[in-house]
Amino acid sequence: MGLGLEQWDLTYWFVYVAATVVMEAWFIGRWIGLPPIKSELASILGNLITGLCCGSGGLIAVGLHSTFVGSQLNPNPFMNAVVLLTGFAIPSALVEALVWKLFARGASAASDGRIVGGTLLAHLLGIPLALLILLLPSRPYVGLERITARSRLRFTLVHAMKIYLGEGIEKDNRVPDLDPARLEARLRSDSDLQDGWAALYQPDFERFDMGEMRRKPLEWNRALVGKEFGGDKTNWQWLARSDRGPNAFGLLVDLSGGSVKVARLPSELGY
Repeated sequence: MGLGLEQWDLTYWFVYVAATVVMEAWFIGRWIGLPPIKSELASILGNLITGLCCGSGGLIAVGLHSTFVGSQLNPNPFMNAVVLLTGFAIPSALVEALVWKLFARGASAASDGRIVGGTLLAHLLGIPLALLILLLPSRPYVGLERITARSRLRFTLVHAMKIYLGEGIEKDNRVPDLDPARLEARLRSDSDLQDGWAALYQPDFERFDMGEMRRKPLEWNRALVGKEFGGDKTNWQWLARSDRGPNAFGLLVDLSGGSVKVARLPSELGY
């Protein structure tokens, strides 16, 4: 369950969790002949255990930040969701089968094989249920968008622009051309940056997107092109920025020396 905290809109995730608990209680309980109260308790406990293991289980928690399909900079949101839900269905089912086994003592139809089979089948049926609920909003992958934006801006674009601006300093000590098409071509040609071109766009993933759809390119401050580097005083200017608003973020460049950093623009520049 903890995986959803890193991927989807939490409102829909909690609806899905509740629906899963009810569905598994009904399906597995009938499958092995348990009364409703016992079935609900078993389903709640089983999902609680697997949720805690995924959400705070040391090395497992680190894996929540991984992209299973596509790259860290350009994930495939829909297929990533399918693989994630499918890949964790089986281990979750096996763990929860142990819980159901405890509650099923004395039930006539509750052989070990039937319990395992019932939990596996219930978890496989839960995959389309998950997709049906989690993909209700037009932009369901809000957690994945946050993770991707951080990777693009902090770990890729800052590095790439330091190199690009450094070349301008070496050439004529001025800010070089910031044409988006030219920057994208440059990033595409960099073999050290897999899908580095995607860093020029804000993540905006809709239900069935298979990758970056280029809906929201970053805005570049073309007024800086040709400005000279140098000076005794720090002179931070915005170089690239996202949407306007209270949560706007962007890249800042120090024209006194060419340093680049990430910042929330309202606090830095009154934007």
